[in-house]
Amino acid sequence: MAIVKGNSPRRREVRRSLSRPTGHRGLWWRQPEVVWPVVFALAFTLVAGMVTLWARAQPRYAVDQVVSQPIVARVEFTALDQERTQQRRELAAARVPPVYTPNDTYLSQIQNKLEHLGRLAADEAAVTFDKLPHDTVQSLQLTPEAFASARELVRDKSPAGWKELSDQFINRLRFFALLSPQQFDTETNLDRNPAQKITIRQGEDAVQTRHSMELFSTRGDNANLRAELYGVSAEVFGRSALADAATKLVTSSLAPTIALDEERTRLLREQERRSPEHDVRTTYQPNDLLIRAGRQLTRLDLELLAEERAHYRDALGAVHTWLVLPARMLVVGLVAAALWIYCCLYYPRIPRNPMRGLAITAVMIFAQLAAVGLTLWQPSLTTVTINFPALVAVMIFSIAYDRRLALTIGAMLTLLLVVSLDLPPAAALVTLTGVTASAIQLREVRYRSKLVMTGLWTGIAMSITAAATGLAFGPLQLADQISRIASDTIAAFLTGVAAGMVVQVVLPGVERGFKVTTALTLKDLNDASNPLLQRLVQEAPGTYQHSLRIADMAEAAAEAVGADGLLCRVGAMYHDIGKTNKPQYFVENQGEGPNRHAKLSPAMSLLIIVGHVKDGIEMAREYGLPRDVRHFIESHHGTTLVEYFFHAARQQRDAEGREAPEEFEFRYPGPKPQTREAAILMLCDGVEGAARAMSEPTPMRLEQLTHTMANKRLMDGQFDQCPLTLRDLSRVEAAITKTLCAVYHTRNKDPDAKKKEPASQTGPRARSA
Repeated sequence: MAIVKGNSPRRREVRRSLSRPTGHRGLWWRQPEVVWPVVFALAFTLVAGMVTLWARAQPRYAVDQVVSQPIVARVEFTALDQERTQQRRELAAARVPPVYTPNDTYLSQIQNKLEHLGRLAADEAAVTFDKLPHDTVQSLQLTPEAFASARELVRDKSPAGWKELSDQFINRLRFFALLSPQQFDTETNLDRNPAQKITIRQGEDAVQTRHSMELFSTRGDNANLRAELYGVSAEVFGRSALADAATKLVTSSLAPTIALDEERTRLLREQERRSPEHDVRTTYQPNDLLIRAGRQLTRLDLELLAEERAHYRDALGAVHTWLVLPARMLVVGLVAAALWIYCCLYYPRIPRNPMRGLAITAVMIFAQLAAVGLTLWQPSLTTVTINFPALVAVMIFSIAYDRRLALTIGAMLTLLLVVSLDLPPAAALVTLTGVTASAIQLREVRYRSKLVMTGLWTGIAMSITAAATGLAFGPLQLADQISRIASDTIAAFLTGVAAGMVVQVVLPGVERGFKVTTALTLKDLNDASNPLLQRLVQEAPGTYQHSLRIADMAEAAAEAVGADGLLCRVGAMYHDIGKTNKPQYFVENQGEGPNRHAKLSPAMSLLIIVGHVKDGIEMAREYGLPRDVRHFIESHHGTTLVEYFFHAARQQRDAEGREAPEEFEFRYPGPKPQTREAAILMLCDGVEGAARAMSEPTPMRLEQLTHTMANKRLMDGQFDQCPLTLRDLSRVEAAITKTLCAVYHTRNKDPDAKKKEPASQTGPRARSA
């Protein structure tokens, strides 16, 4: 905070400490505040631009996805008419006759029986039919006439000739279309077998075709089947009783003579499907309808869209390579430039810290990549895949920085997703609603349930927006559109809740990654059971009580100006932990004991007093205190002057006839407070020590003390590096005075008490220490 004043010694000292301009007007671009934003903007443009180009080159549809808007052709192209081609292919495949093969098991049984009959006919011992076993007669379906005919045929042909006739009969049966009832019904049904014929195949060369009228079923016995079998038998054995016996032999144990070869049938039909002669090609003109609204996409639809996309890129040619792609990269670059210009203007600490810039860039790119990858993986769940990464990123930035930066990053991320995924305005509006609702709720996180409640209210806001945009802009004329709007509404609500729960889980990692301290961590540090506070209680109880009083004052003063009161309280509890190394050298821990500084020189006393700041920082690092809390330890004295020992040293040197010491030799090393909270703690620390030394702390005297101390720190330049304004300082004084009056309130004296209280035994030297 700057103050307009004359040409004072303090102002001349400040002027001397300021760096002089170099005179080189072109060196501004070498400053880290310029270099790092440019580096991160270029890196963000390169990576996010590549993700954008990759995302727009990928198909954004999936099988079974329902499109809400019609898809039309952008260029003229000739493509395979997938639907008609598929119909022709299926029809051609269905017309391929099924393939059957002989039922060798059944035919072998019949052949064995015929060979048995031949052996009986050639056996001279069986002179008459009456001598044949009854079981044999039944098995072979013999009659006396058939047996006589067989014997006569064996005598004429010999056993080898009989074997030849048997094989000939079996070969005729191999191509006889005798089917099971189920197969017969299937092959004679026009819908199931449009070809109305079958193919009987034995080996690779022996192939015969049978039409549906030539098919027979094993279901019962019928005259047509017996007549057809008798005709086959008569062609081999002649029209005799033997032909009738062969017919009975087949019909007695009726079974299919052929069986369906499913694998060969499938291969032939698949081969017919792939035949290019069934392809139907159609020429589409620009704005011709490709996919109607409300259609559930199939694999063939995706192939048609891929064909149109390929022709569109080919039609653009060099324009796509040299104009479209660079233009898209430029759009991403504009988003990156807008983000970093905003950070440079309103958050200069981010450009000055490369790790902060790297973290912001990495989180935004990761959120974009997650949204793009999930959307391309599950295009039907865009309400979840787009909003979930954006909400998580915004909640992280709200916790790590503040709501204003989180809102800006959320808006830029939404714009980036619109460019990457070509989102409709309704989807972008839902995302912006979720981003805004989550950011404005996360001013601070003091309870674990805060993130869950943030996610809950964010989900409610998003679900309302999703329902409103769906009803306002959705194609309600399509079937099931209301149910889709309802599912999107539920998905939006669950996305908000899930984002809050996930951020709650990753919160410790966020604190470590961004080096921030949340209210949850501060509450843990404020617990009296903390080991460092326990050590302070045991080794420096007076300092602990001093810290408690300052904590109350600092918290009230911080809340009066809208600062972080919890951070002030925790900083006050730990600001003097360095005094545990030498507690007896500080007045609040001496009690009625001797003053340790009485036997020390002013310079040695100064080293001990100033050393508690350095000792406190080392202890803070040892116990892992956050950087925000460590800043209270190193800056609670700033660069103030240790006045008592400075004046004591001056008197000592005057008495010895030496040159008086310089002020800077008796000042704390600093740094000065960089935040409003640290400045408030510095003021509270000084006021509390002075108020404790007052004999009669009346409200008026306390108010005057606070105002004097504030002006003293102000004129000493201790508030120059923090954003504390004069208005804030006035409110801080009022809050500190109010707290002091509550602590040092006036009490009614006991009438029997002494009229004059004894003088304080605490010397000024100890009080100053």
